[in-house]
Amino acid sequence: MAKKKRRKIRYKRLFTIFLVIAMVMAGSWIYKHKQELEILFFDNEETKDLNEPEAEMQEEVEKILVEADNSQGLTFLAGVLEYSQYPDYPTGCEITALYILLNYYDVDVTMEELVEALPKGPFPYYDENGVRYGANPAKEFVGDPRLADSYGVFNEPIRETAEQFKTGAISKTSATLDDIKEIVLSGNPVMAWYTTNIEAGIEYRQEWLDYETGETVQWPAYEHAIVIYGFDELNNIMYSDPSTGSSAAVGWDTFKEAFEELGGMIVYYDE
Repeated sequence: MAKKKRRKIRYKRLFTIFLVIAMVMAGSWIYKHKQELEILFFDNEETKDLNEPEAEMQEEVEKILVEADNSQGLTFLAGVLEYSQYPDYPTGCEITALYILLNYYDVDVTMEELVEALPKGPFPYYDENGVRYGANPAKEFVGDPRLADSYGVFNEPIRETAEQFKTGAISKTSATLDDIKEIVLSGNPVMAWYTTNIEAGIEYRQEWLDYETGETVQWPAYEHAIVIYGFDELNNIMYSDPSTGSSAAVGWDTFKEAFEELGGMIVYYDE
């Protein structure tokens, strides 16, 4: 009986030693890959926010839409498409917004044709020296809008893509509410850059170097694109939202925080 007890104790010691070694090895691996794990965590978190709009935002939208319906000064364009980017283009809010914009002018184009025409650059990656490089959203889409772990693109590459299917596309930065109103009053919807998270706004969690120029690129988490087609006397704006596939509204004072943080980027036609 004594022998058996000693054997059991020995087995327990061996198991404890093995467990300690395994924990040390796991800790070492996690420390070594800490940066990559943080990036993966943030990417997944951002993608989740794209798929699940803030409840607070939805409540505010519903409230403003009711007020807008009762407003005497409502101006809007009929016939603006409501279209969802999901499930085929999980990070493709910009290309979906462009599709909505072109559809307003009866341009015969498919989403897939727009995606193929969109200039695309590499996902952020590390070179042999541990330096992180990637595409510049001011020049091309970072990744591929068909993939959930991609990033996005800004107004000039969208304008260039739009130009391939309908000439006369205009991109502008530092746009104001008056600019947007004037464009809508002229009979043209406006593609604008906004946020998927009204509470957080825009956050800068990641950066890398432009793989072509070495310029520092800071990625704005929660970046989003929509198509504005109306406004009212209270300065609420109405828009088609690719993330929900429906229309929504938001007060300008709320909208402009993220809009201006992203540089007041818009794309539109002047007809």
